[in-house]
Amino acid sequence: MAKAGLHQIGPSEPLTPSTAASGLALVQGLGAWLEQTCQRLVGTTAAIIVIGGDAPDSFELATAWPSQPAALHLVPLSERCLGTADVVVHEEAGVVSVATPQIVPGARSCALVLQVRSTTLSAAEIIAAAATASRFLSQLVLGNFADLQAPQREQLKQHKQLLELVCQPQVFVQSALETVNWVATQFACIRVGLGLVQKNGVRLQALSHSAWFDRRSQAVTAIENAMDEALEQRHSVVLPALAQGRAMIAIAHRDAAQGQAVCSVVLAGGGGLGAGVLYLERSAAEPFTAAEVRSLEQIGQLIGPVLEAKQAAYGWLGGRPRLAWQAFVEHLRDPRRPALRAGLVLAALALAALTLVDTAWRVSADAAIEGEQQRVIPAPFEGFIASASVKAGLVVRQGEPLAELDTRQIRLDFQRWAAEVAQHESRYRDALARHDRPAAAMAMAQMQQAQAQRALAEDKLARARLTAPFDAFVVSGDLSQHIGSPVEQGKVLFELAPLDSYRVVLKVDERDIRSVRVGQSGSLMLAGLTEERLALHVKNISVPEASDGRNVFRVEAQLDQANVRLRPGMQGVAKIEAGERSLLWIWTHSAWQWLQLQAWKWSP
Repeated sequence: MAKAGLHQIGPSEPLTPSTAASGLALVQGLGAWLEQTCQRLVGTTAAIIVIGGDAPDSFELATAWPSQPAALHLVPLSERCLGTADVVVHEEAGVVSVATPQIVPGARSCALVLQVRSTTLSAAEIIAAAATASRFLSQLVLGNFADLQAPQREQLKQHKQLLELVCQPQVFVQSALETVNWVATQFACIRVGLGLVQKNGVRLQALSHSAWFDRRSQAVTAIENAMDEALEQRHSVVLPALAQGRAMIAIAHRDAAQGQAVCSVVLAGGGGLGAGVLYLERSAAEPFTAAEVRSLEQIGQLIGPVLEAKQAAYGWLGGRPRLAWQAFVEHLRDPRRPALRAGLVLAALALAALTLVDTAWRVSADAAIEGEQQRVIPAPFEGFIASASVKAGLVVRQGEPLAELDTRQIRLDFQRWAAEVAQHESRYRDALARHDRPAAAMAMAQMQQAQAQRALAEDKLARARLTAPFDAFVVSGDLSQHIGSPVEQGKVLFELAPLDSYRVVLKVDERDIRSVRVGQSGSLMLAGLTEERLALHVKNISVPEASDGRNVFRVEAQLDQANVRLRPGMQGVAKIEAGERSLLWIWTHSAWQWLQLQAWKWSP
């Protein structure tokens, strides 16, 4: 005998055609039946129903109790059960799990797995109860109706076929369309519509044999009005009315029927108020019978909760996020998942640490090395390049030649002006000998002019050779490919930077520039010297400029110590110490500033 509280299923409740047919409609699918079974069996903690797939060795999880995540650990036990076609019992930590198979010739097999606390029932009683419930499941779901008459057996098989059709993993619109097409075929209807309850009443979701319909048309409005009429009365409305049926208001149905026979059946769900309405229309020569209406009502009881759940699952805010949150809460309450609660606590502690614990905040920016005093070597006069000794990238010492200009023309000019000086000097002396003062004065002026031109040519000869003014690094300038080419006076030929004096140029993003101050310290890592950290301090904050599509500020910094391994043009990343902030603020302030800017941009 079973202990108190154990509800026997089977022998104490023989399965008859009437109970089987009404049972399938009233339990509203496998989920409701499994829930009732687990509530009757005292001490049940979890249960699942697994049905064999079309392919060999494939299985489908039909339903689970109390929820699918809380019962997924029973799936391997059901697969072993169906694989061996024998009862599988697993006992651990005071909990007994029993998997019982039902192999039906010509149909897919199924397995029922129950997990019950052994402190409530003995293992033998749990196995017996599971076997009894499994046999009932075989009769109810898998089509093992040998004891039933042919009409009831065919009706239950149709209900099972419809349930499988509705439960397919499809989006709600497709499931609703396939459902109304199936109903239209089975009941020889001209048109079948499916509507679900929304805020402003019943809204048509699918129309048989129509992939699309105009919601603003008069026909759709008339159908929705008829659905509202049936839902408000919470009862099926048939036109022409049944002889033994209940008198119902059918004003909206007459407007929608247009002389045809119609039937509206309320779908189960919606907290007992109805989840929607199934509207059927066919020829007036074939009115709906009482048996057909009862069958349609059973279909409404069967598919109503499934369609309602599918619509909620594929909703936007009220669907998947809500179901995901419910699943998370169930996982959190599950006593077999202590790691989840521990992880949640650790995550909360980590978030609190990130929010409350301050650390050094450093503003990062791209950086480049430049010479502190960059010296330009221009062309001293117009001429031609005679030779080039160095080019960019070389190190030169003070006085070392860089390049030389062609002096042939200058030497000729020097000699010409020197001859003119001698000539004017001779004329001057002759004028003095003749005591011709005007001629002497004119000769003196011409001689001085020639002396100035000779001095200019002499100066050009002295400057034709370009030398390094100090020990330096050649930043730019390569004349080796331009020997003999003309140059204009003042044209930059070389740029030199001192070897022991550099500055760092940082490109600070405009979102962080307000935190940078003159005198702040920082560090620099160069791409070519990653093993060293060079200390620096901010010296000047210059004007903004565009760089790679961003607005950045040019910040100049001075290195605390010179390094002979540095070269102008080296690039890297610098970080400026800008105070202390929480880690959470450091990691998220850029995104938060961007969101504030976008909100301001799009606000009216």
